[in-house]
Amino acid sequence: MFEEKHFTADQATRTLPLVSRIVADIMERNEELQQVKERYTECTIQAEDPEQPDCAEEIFQLDEQQMLMMLQIHAYEKELNEIGGILRDAAHGEVDFLWLHDGREAHLCWLPGDEALAFWHEIDEDYTVRQPLPQMVLSGDDLA
Repeated sequence: MFEEKHFTADQATRTLPLVSRIVADIMERNEELQQVKERYTECTIQAEDPEQPDCAEEIFQLDEQQMLMMLQIHAYEKELNEIGGILRDAAHGEVDFLWLHDGREAHLCWLPGDEALAFWHEIDEDYTVRQPLPQMVLSGDDLA
């Protein structure tokens, strides 16, 4: 696990050049993983049909590919954690940063395409309900 740090919007925004590159790698690898999973499913269904050609070798290779891709995604996620980011959604690239809002923990929320940290949500929520940061936070008055 990583050491939890509370970020200000400005501190988190300064990490975005590196975060965005890591997230691009995660999203690319995740998309490839989904394609491999789909092919794996097709092959396992095909393997149950005695009239279809044997695909045991392909299933073995796809299984290895899945494991390798998951390890790569995990390594990228560890890089994010070392910066202080929390990967919440590999498919959409959501990264959160722990933030103190009115004395309680919340998440600053970033998605690919966001130029800065301008949104937040509660700890138990995701980007689908993110809200704009209050103006005082955007002006740099959110001391953590």
